[in-house]
Amino acid sequence: MEPVDLSDEVGEIVTWTVSYATPPGVREPNPLAIVEFDLDGETVRVLGGLTDDEVATGQSVVAVEVDETRDPEAGIRHPASQSWDGYRFKPI
Repeated sequence: MEPVDLSDEVGEIVTWTVSYATPPGVREPNPLAIVEFDLDGETVRVLGGLTDDEVATGQSVVAVEVDETRDPEAGIRHPASQSWDGYRFKPI
């Protein structure tokens, strides 16, 4: 396995769900999807959060950066010791 930059790629939702039982600090409800990307002829699938739950299987998405993927004050570790930004998938 190796890191892959998906910031300029368009993916397709393979399947999705909404989690209502989330860990501390994670938004509730939390829509999630498995998204498939074609990178130079190789298929890459990624599990990630969605910006909203108005999506459908087969829909195109892009990765967008968000400031907080969870509430820094809800964890057991000191907030300054963690990175809270990340990516979610946004329908296009």
